Amino acid sequence: MEKELTYILGAGASYQSIPIVKTFPERFNEFTRVLGRMSEEGDFFDETKGPINNIKDASIELSKDFMSHQSFDTYF
Repeated sequence: MEKELTYILGAGASYQSIPIVKTFPERFNEFTRVLGRMSEEGDFFDETKGPINNIKDASIELSKDFMSHQSFDTYF
């Protein structure tokens, strides 16, 4: 089975579900903060904590890269 990615487009139906260019940076930063809290709370097994920290660190770096472009679209 192929994996598919579906975008829902419409007159505001996907607002707060799919980040738009204007809100993407703040929502991505919130994702990074959630990962940081998850890591700090230590509610994970040791083998889970490493991957969470790796994802958090990668998202921080990606966020910095986004800042040097007009939008995340132009970065990609």
